[in-house]
Amino acid sequence: MRAIISKRNVLLLTAGFMVMSVVIQTAVAETAEGDLEVKATLEEPLTVSCGSSLNFGTITVAANTAVTYTLGPDGAETIDTGSILGASPGACEFSGSDGSGTATITEVNNNALSGTSDTVDIQVGTSGPTVTVDQFVADTPTITNGGGTINIGATLNIGTDIDSDVFGQFSDTITVTVDDS
Repeated sequence: MRAIISKRNVLLLTAGFMVMSVVIQTAVAETAEGDLEVKATLEEPLTVSCGSSLNFGTITVAANTAVTYTLGPDGAETIDTGSILGASPGACEFSGSDGSGTATITEVNNNALSGTSDTVDIQVGTSGPTVTVDQFVADTPTITNGGGTINIGATLNIGTDIDSDVFGQFSDTITVTVDDS
């Protein structure tokens, strides 16, 4: 028998070869596997604990006398009148820093440090005259092992309205914000 090659047979034969070449190419494809290590590092968040009060000490001053007293973060003192006993700068310890440079106080009571605008009024009892604390300043310690201690100073202003009837201990608490950049 003689094979008759028709256009239809040529088309079927061509289509068959094409299907076989696709099947052959698919069968040649390879897969491979590799290991991907997955890591996560957990760190303690930056924490601040102020354990040592900013203590202006005991100031001996005449009643109704204005006094300006500055206590630096290094303990240096200047007073325009009167005498001081037992003063010490405040200290805040911080830990959990991922910074590599220095740290400092950037805010007091949510106000950026900018001199006299950072005033805290302190009074005895619920009413009466006040003394003010302003011009907060902090040193900038180098961050060591994720932490350090920041010493804080400020200026205490005693007005002429403070008389001997209200002599005593004036105190308040402030919030400080530490930046570890």
